[in-house]
Amino acid sequence: MKSILYCNKWISEEEFRENTDKYITINPIENKEKILEHLKQTEKGPMCSKPVKDPFTKKIIYPYTCKYEEGEYGWYNLYIYLFEKYNLRLDDNFIKNVLDNK
Repeated sequence: MKSILYCNKWISEEEFRENTDKYITINPIENKEKILEHLKQTEKGPMCSKPVKDPFTKKIIYPYTCKYEEGEYGWYNLYIYLFEKYNLRLDDNFIKNVLDNK
């Protein structure tokens, strides 16, 4: 299972906070709303009781961690939040697949 991140790596809140410039883009994300809608509408998979926190404010944004899977790709609800709020960089092939199937 590949991560949807541009680096195909699975990251934690701590990894994101410590290396933010590596994982975000300051450029506007084309078709961001369509991609975000897709990420949120995919059926949820396994969950665990660990809450998801904003890497900077430490505020709990989800009461549990949830994994989403679709085809060869997977992502956590943390990635949805980071994409929406901080412009998390996603894998170009994943984005192409999402937009081609919309």
